[in-house]
Amino acid sequence: MNKMNFIDPKNESDKYKIFFEKSVDAMLIIEGYKFVDCNKAALKMLHYDHKKEMINTHPAELSPEYQPDGRRSEEKAKKIMDLVYEKGAMVFEWVHKRKNGETFPVEVSLTPISTKKTKILHTIWRDISRRKNAENERNILKEELLHSQKMEAIGLMAGGVAHDLNNILSGIVTYPEVLLYNMSEKSPMRKPLEIIKESGERAAAIVADLLTVARGIAAPRKVADLNQLITDQLASPEHFLMKKQNPGVVLNTRLTSESLLISCSEVHIRKTIMNLLNNAYEAVSINGTIVISSYKKRLDNPPKNLTRGMYAGFSIKDNGPGIPKEDLKRIFEPFYTKKFLGRSGTGLGLSIVWNTVKDHKGLINISTDQSGTSFDLFFPLFDLKNAREEYEPANENYSGLGEKILIVENEPAQQELLSKILTMLNYSPTAVSSGEEAVEFLKNNYVNLIILDMILGKGMNGKDTYEKIIDFRPGQKAVIVSGFSKNSDVMKTQELGAGKFISKPYNINTLGKAIFDALHN
Repeated sequence: MNKMNFIDPKNESDKYKIFFEKSVDAMLIIEGYKFVDCNKAALKMLHYDHKKEMINTHPAELSPEYQPDGRRSEEKAKKIMDLVYEKGAMVFEWVHKRKNGETFPVEVSLTPISTKKTKILHTIWRDISRRKNAENERNILKEELLHSQKMEAIGLMAGGVAHDLNNILSGIVTYPEVLLYNMSEKSPMRKPLEIIKESGERAAAIVADLLTVARGIAAPRKVADLNQLITDQLASPEHFLMKKQNPGVVLNTRLTSESLLISCSEVHIRKTIMNLLNNAYEAVSINGTIVISSYKKRLDNPPKNLTRGMYAGFSIKDNGPGIPKEDLKRIFEPFYTKKFLGRSGTGLGLSIVWNTVKDHKGLINISTDQSGTSFDLFFPLFDLKNAREEYEPANENYSGLGEKILIVENEPAQQELLSKILTMLNYSPTAVSSGEEAVEFLKNNYVNLIILDMILGKGMNGKDTYEKIIDFRPGQKAVIVSGFSKNSDVMKTQELGAGKFISKPYNINTLGKAIFDALHN
């Protein structure tokens, strides 16, 4: 095997040879179209032990695309080298293959040092894996930021709409309950009022979906077994209806026997399961298979916003046609849907899934191709040592003893509705329309409790109002109500001493219990 001595010691100093051998960058010499020399850094980069493994090999043999006959790969590499011989130095990115088959990105610099007799190329390689990984991470973060900003903008709109609708629905849901409170069971008006109330509650459930999209889940968290939530959802009327509509679809369950305790909003986890199942049924259409599994998994390298540790996971996999690439980036956007309008939902299903996972500090992964789609969700596993059972009092008689309650609410219809309910519950209500009026009223009057709306139109909001009140009435008891969701203002108001938060529309029992708890704690 002939090896070209590319440096003639009679004409060049040994320092150039030392520079070549000791360089931290991989350096190689190509004569014609084959390697004739390389330094130690090149051997180390490729995991080779000796120069003889490189000498007389074609650069194309380092390509992951290289096939045994090598013709196509060699022709491709030859065209690049001929271009350098003709036009001059070139720098480009390439992918190389190490001895063990591992691939990695490199920056290749080719410089011609041709003579009349021979064509010689000096090449330098730099492993750019770290740079590529950093670029990929930046691109992922950029996409996540853009998605979050888009979701935030749509969420603000959805939250505003939800707030207004909830104020309207309070009358539709709660007024029938007020009328039914003392109505005879035989009254001909009872059934129509119950239908109105149930219709309002169904509408309120859709508005609750809007609030979920707005990233404002106000539902309480409790420790629950993910397996049990899956089992409960599979036994629900909604799932029975879905099975009835898709008799040809086979559903297999593979739930782990281990307990999967998570701290969660049960209603939103179950809705997440329901939405993913609905999508799977729709994907497989007439005939197909759906598999729902649960398991424990340790995430050692989760995204930066999540903690390392054990997670409760479940997956819903279908053997449908998969999700088209052009749709994959948009499937979590509110109202983005390829389903039939009016037949397959509102377009909020996967938005609810995305927001629920984010609000529970979880992770969602999707894998999809022509053989089907799998949604894999992970939630932090709850440490049983920190579990604390909470018990609700069984007593549902929340009548008062004439305690004075101030209603701070800018909507006249809401003032009237609240006043009727409080009077029914044997409280003594007074209503004002703004935070400023509430402050002035309390400077000269005493009340046992305030029912405080957070959105009060012009002037002070609920948080500012409560801050002003406790300046001169420290320890003033309060219950918070809102047509929006539990946000930072609500939490700050509770930190100042206010009691429970109630989302509109509410029923009499919920309001009565919140007032009872606030007065007796």
